[in-house]
Amino acid sequence: MLTAKARRNLVSNWNRIPPGQLKIYHRRLRIQAMRALMDLALIAEREKEDQLEQIFTPQTITPLLNALIGRGCEEIVTRHYDIAKQMLFISFEKLRQRIYATSHAGSGFQTSIQKDIWILMKVTPPENRKVALHDLKGTRASAERERQAILKRYLKKQYRHP
Repeated sequence: MLTAKARRNLVSNWNRIPPGQLKIYHRRLRIQAMRALMDLALIAEREKEDQLEQIFTPQTITPLLNALIGRGCEEIVTRHYDIAKQMLFISFEKLRQRIYATSHAGSGFQTSIQKDIWILMKVTPPENRKVALHDLKGTRASAERERQAILKRYLKKQYRHP
C-alpha cells in the first residue's frame, strides 16, 4: 500500500522529487507495488469467502482492471494487450465449464469458442497508439472519481455508528 507521501508524489507526477533522487523513488514504488499485488493474491487465496465478498467486488476491482489494460492511458502499449489477453485466458479457463454447460448450441458453439481462443493466442498487438490528451483528462478524472466513490461507500459501511 502507498504511504500518504508516495501517493502525493505519484499524483503530482513526481514534480516534488529532485531528478537525482527520482530513480530511488521509482524503485521503492516498484517494490511496494509488487509487494501489494502479492499480498492481494495471498488475501484472495487464503481469506474466507465472506471477507472476500466485501473486498473483491466488481465495483472495487474494475478501476484496477481498467488501468491495467490501458483505459485512461496516454499511450496504449504492448503490455496493455498482454495483460488483457492473460486476463481473458484465465477467465476463460474459469468459465469454460459454465459456458459449455449453459450452451444450447451444442458442439458448434464449443468449436466457435475454441477457434476464437486460438485466434486470440495468435493476435499481436498493433503499434503503440497515442490517445488525444483531452480524452485522457476526462477518463483519468472519471476513474479517480470512481475510485474515491468506492472508497467512500466502503468506509461509510465500515464505520457506521449504531
